[in-house]
Amino acid sequence: MDAHVITLDDVALDKMVNWWKYAYTWNREPVGFKVENASTNPAVKRIDRDGVEVTLSADFFWNHELYFTPKVLLSPSGVPTYGSDRIGTGLDFTGASGDAMVWRNNAQYKYIYESDSDTQFFWYAPYDSNYRGFEYHPHCFAGGGIKHDHYYLGAYEAHGYLDPNDSKYKLGSATGKQPITGGVSYPDCPNSGRFTIDDALTFAANKGAGWTITDIYALGLEQGLFYTQYGTRDSQTAVGKGVVDLASGTGFAGLLTGANNIDENVNAFGTGIGDGTPGTTPVSWSNLQNFTGGNVYEFVAGVNVYKDNGAGYVAGEYRLTKPDGTGTIAGTLPTESYVTGVGTVPLTNGYISTVQRDKLGAITFMPATAGDTASGSDKGYCDYAYVPGYNPSILFSGGTWGSGLGAGVGYRYSYYAPSRSDRYVSARLKYIIQS
Repeated sequence: MDAHVITLDDVALDKMVNWWKYAYTWNREPVGFKVENASTNPAVKRIDRDGVEVTLSADFFWNHELYFTPKVLLSPSGVPTYGSDRIGTGLDFTGASGDAMVWRNNAQYKYIYESDSDTQFFWYAPYDSNYRGFEYHPHCFAGGGIKHDHYYLGAYEAHGYLDPNDSKYKLGSATGKQPITGGVSYPDCPNSGRFTIDDALTFAANKGAGWTITDIYALGLEQGLFYTQYGTRDSQTAVGKGVVDLASGTGFAGLLTGANNIDENVNAFGTGIGDGTPGTTPVSWSNLQNFTGGNVYEFVAGVNVYKDNGAGYVAGEYRLTKPDGTGTIAGTLPTESYVTGVGTVPLTNGYISTVQRDKLGAITFMPATAGDTASGSDKGYCDYAYVPGYNPSILFSGGTWGSGLGAGVGYRYSYYAPSRSDRYVSARLKYIIQS
C-alpha cells in the first residue's frame, strides 16, 4: 500500500509563510487629512474618502492595511523572516542573521488644492484599491519604473561593515551599532572617514539588487501617513522628542542604535520611547527608530535644491527624481533623470509654515514658506528648514543630536553640496521589491 503523501496547496503554504495576511481583517478605506493654511495650528483634520472630517481610533489604524508594518529580518536577496508579532518578537536583530528592516506598504493617493480657501487635501489608499480619482504614489515605481506593492526601510540608522564574503563595504541595519557618518574614523570604511550621499548609495548597492537608501518619495509617503495617523504635524509631541538635546561634542556624539532599551519599550505598533530624559533618548514610530527625528541626520536621495540664479536654474529651485521611477539617483541628479518643481523653496532659514501647493511638491512636503511670523516649533509643520547653500544642494532629514525642537519628521536641511561628509550625517537602508 502506498504511503499517504500530505501536500500543501498554495493558499495553505501562503498562510504558513505570510501569517499576517490571514491574522487580520484589513480596513482598506481611503484615509487622509486636510491642512487649512490660514491656520497656524499644527493639528490636521482627518478626512474620509469624501473629504468629510472624521474621528479615527487606534483600532482603525491597527487594522488598516497601510499601517501594517512588521519588523523583520531581510536576507540580501530580499527574503523576509517574520517574528511572532509586528515588533518581531523572537528574531535576532543584532545583524548576525540579516538586516533589521520594516515592511512598508506602498499606496495609491489623491491630492487636491483648493486655492479659494488655501486648503490642501491628502488621501492615501492601499496599493491596488483603485478608488475613483486615486493614482499610484510615485514611490510605487521607485527603482526602475516597475510597480511594487511594498518595500522595506531600515529599522535603525545604517551602520557600515566590510563583508568578508566578497570584500565589499556595505551598509547594514542592526541594533547595538554606531551609525556610520563622515568626519570620524569608522571601522574598515575605505574612504578614511568620508561618507557622502554617493558613498551611501554605493555601499547600499554593494549589498545587491534592490538595495539603496531613503529617497524623497519614500520620505514623503511616510510623512503623510504619519500626519494622518496622529492628526498633527508636531511629531515631537506625538511620539517623543528623540535624541536632540545632547552636547555637540567631538566625533560621533550621538547614541548607538537600540540605546536605552528602546527595542523593549515599544508597544504593539512598534512605537515608544527609550529610558531616560526626553531629548536624550531614542524614539520609535511604527518600528522605525529615530525616523521621526534625532540622533543623526539622514541623507535623502533623489532631490536637489539650488541656492541662486545660474545657468539653467533659479534661486530656490528644487528638482525631484522622475516620478515614473526611470531616473538615475545620485548626489547630483543627472540630466533626463529629474523633474523641476513648480515653485521654489524658502531662501530664509526657519520653521516651516506651509508646503508647496502643486501635486509633487505637496506629497513630498517640500517647504513653501518658512521663517515668517506664523512659523515656530509649535506652529504649522513645527520642524525647521535650512536654505540651500550650493548649486546644487542635497537634503538631510530628521535632525541630529543637537537639533532641539527644530527636529522632526518634516525637518529639511538642504544647505550642503553632494560632496559633503559630516560627523552628524548618516543614512537609512531601503530595499525595493524586485518582482
